[in-house]
Amino acid sequence: MAYFSSKPNITKEQSNKECVIAMVFGFCIIFFVYSCLIYLGSFYSASIQNIPPTSILPTIVQMALGSISDYIISFTLIIATLVTAIALTSVTVDYITNRINLLKNRKILVLNTSVLATFVFSAMGFSSIMDFLMPILKIFYPLTIIILMINMVKLYNKRRKDTKYA
Repeated sequence: MAYFSSKPNITKEQSNKECVIAMVFGFCIIFFVYSCLIYLGSFYSASIQNIPPTSILPTIVQMALGSISDYIISFTLIIATLVTAIALTSVTVDYITNRINLLKNRKILVLNTSVLATFVFSAMGFSSIMDFLMPILKIFYPLTIIILMINMVKLYNKRRKDTKYA
């Protein structure tokens, strides 16, 4: 939202419209990717039954694409990881520096701390991270989806009420 609202000569309505278009576009891409992953998982389910969870995706890609898969999955994972890390770090630093008065003008300190914490977590390895996060995600992921749905219904009702009296 900050990107769209920072553009000169753009109204809030145009900014909201561009945000919705970006969200729909992102949703369509993610829906397509997850649909493909579900299809591939079901298609190769018999072949991956005894494979450890950390090796399922590379194994499916190897079966589907053959020998070139190593380069494709490496490139894809590097780009996806970097993009996600940059976005999450940026959002985290902005959020912390905007919410905690003590850290308002200390973006570099918060950024360095965030990168250090990320490094420590990454050194734990995928299995350790999943063992740590799985109980937390089992509780908060469904709650987050429920809160999101409630907020979407509230927003829809508010907009419907606003347009009804306009």
